[in-house]
Amino acid sequence: SGSGAAPEWMARDVRESEAAIQQGDFARAIGILRGVVEHKDEHVVKERARQTLAALEKRAASQLAAASAMEAKGQLLDAMDSFAEVSRKFAGSPAAAEAKAQLTTLSNRPELKERQRTRRARELLAHAREEFRAQQYSSALEKCESLAANYPDLPEGSEAAQLANEIKDSPEYLAKACSHLNERLSQMYLALADSWIKKGNSEQATACLERIQRDFPGSTQAQLAQVKLKELQGKPSLQTDFKKQP
Repeated sequence: SGSGAAPEWMARDVRESEAAIQQGDFARAIGILRGVVEHKDEHVVKERARQTLAALEKRAASQLAAASAMEAKGQLLDAMDSFAEVSRKFAGSPAAAEAKAQLTTLSNRPELKERQRTRRARELLAHAREEFRAQQYSSALEKCESLAANYPDLPEGSEAAQLANEIKDSPEYLAKACSHLNERLSQMYLALADSWIKKGNSEQATACLERIQRDFPGSTQAQLAQVKLKELQGKPSLQTDFKKQP
């Protein structure tokens, strides 16, 4: 009955759901409140939970309506983003289930797939240009070549091919790209040496460290490699120790 005291778990769950709402975690609040509302006993606390859940579901329905309005105006990519947000943010509500269904329907529309593809190409080209401006020529070149190969039918693919050629036609840009790649490669060999050291394989670690010194002389990594080599030479691997036991 409504006059009896609510079970402690029910009051606690309602408090927890209200804290979740304060933190913007609506999906968690919906899950907790649904558990309270669907319980067989009636209590004042349960009525409070019902009202809170109804307010959340109303909010979700309002955002769903806004997403549907975008779709009606032909703003398909924005509508998709909004449907995805409703389905994630208000998971467990009827609006979220509807948003998920709308998202699936939209995703299967051929013209939308094409728009998504164009958007991906634009974003990739924007990143490549940003890297080019920051003189990160190796990363820019990699993105441009990927764009030119995967989007040859789009203007972004053609622009990327032009930017790739601009980098490849400049010895100065290519020298910087090579320098950056060398630095990354030497860092990878250093990480590989550390990995071998952790595994107790000083022979493989030594080979990596010597390669850094040979291939990247004068670099910071070569200096670090020298320090690590000295440490290794002063501390034989476990296997060597066992062999030396009388």
